[in-house]
Amino acid sequence: MWADSFQRDLRDVFALQSEVASAIAQQVRAKLTPEERNGAAAVRPVDPAAYEAYLKGRYYWYRRTPADAVRSRDFFQEAVDRDPSYAAGWAGLAAAYHLLSSTPYGTIPPREGYPKVLEACRRAIALDPSNAEAYAMRGLVRFFFDRDAEAAETDFLQSGKLEPRYAQGRQLYSFMLLSLGRMDEAVREAKAGRDLEPLSLVQNANVAYVLHFSRRYDEAIEWSRKTLAMDADFLRARWILGMAYEQKRMFPEAIVELERARELSREGPVYVSSLGHAYAAAGKNTEARRCLDELRRLSERRFVGSDQIGVLLAGLGQREAAIDLFEKGIDERTNWTMNIGIDPRLDSIRSEARFVALLKKLGLSS
Repeated sequence: MWADSFQRDLRDVFALQSEVASAIAQQVRAKLTPEERNGAAAVRPVDPAAYEAYLKGRYYWYRRTPADAVRSRDFFQEAVDRDPSYAAGWAGLAAAYHLLSSTPYGTIPPREGYPKVLEACRRAIALDPSNAEAYAMRGLVRFFFDRDAEAAETDFLQSGKLEPRYAQGRQLYSFMLLSLGRMDEAVREAKAGRDLEPLSLVQNANVAYVLHFSRRYDEAIEWSRKTLAMDADFLRARWILGMAYEQKRMFPEAIVELERARELSREGPVYVSSLGHAYAAAGKNTEARRCLDELRRLSERRFVGSDQIGVLLAGLGQREAAIDLFEKGIDERTNWTMNIGIDPRLDSIRSEARFVALLKKLGLSS
């Protein structure tokens, strides 16, 4: 129907991508918005080695394991070291430091990592004010670290305005909506992100994640299985599936999935905590306490969020000790602390006066 040839220097790879896309759009009579036309025109040369490092960083960032988060950070750092004017590289570095500071994948304290996210976002936006990823990452930090929901939502909406088809931005926005108890909106955003990238493991697993914490467990199980059909070793989907099974009181199935998640994560604290809670819910307190001991040993050599030990203690019925650790989690600025209002595993302490006060302090509903 139509063919053309294009030849450019590798440094002009982004200009080449935009030119090809515009040519195709013209041939099929597609209507481009002014923002899309401006975005296609606003490309700049990039060091090919920096671009290759960026692509590697993005690959490992999507794998979603603690070890791969470290690899992702290293490649994004290489990209900006090679080309300090590379805005996408700075936005990628912000995304990597977010993973390294987050509860599921983190290996560094949030008070150390999240300021680095903000600095990388600042560099990206200064270089390219239209970089949607930088705004979305800044919004995430403003909510989970600064605890400023209004400023965070402003950034998320700006990200969506700059790039309506940026799937990761929809996912990150769904996290905040979920924590605030705006469940229907969170599900809508999660599914919108998945529709933009239907083959993305991250986006499919995020739908399961949001459905789980919206207490739609059967749907969460269905979406987790869909994701695992694409990649049986995708850590996040195993974890969500196990937690959903636990809430359905399918304890043997939950323990199998969470044991696998713990194995895939190489003893990631959130997965050890989740496994321990499932053991406690199943009445296997001896096994649950072994997980508790494991978390304490892990904390001697790496950062372990107090909130994760708190989740496990809540499962063991140690209510006051659990709340003590959630209070400590507020000071640590762990992002999971912003989820205590929606976590079904904490229903046993939800009516405790100190717990209610914590939610109020964080601006969260129960």
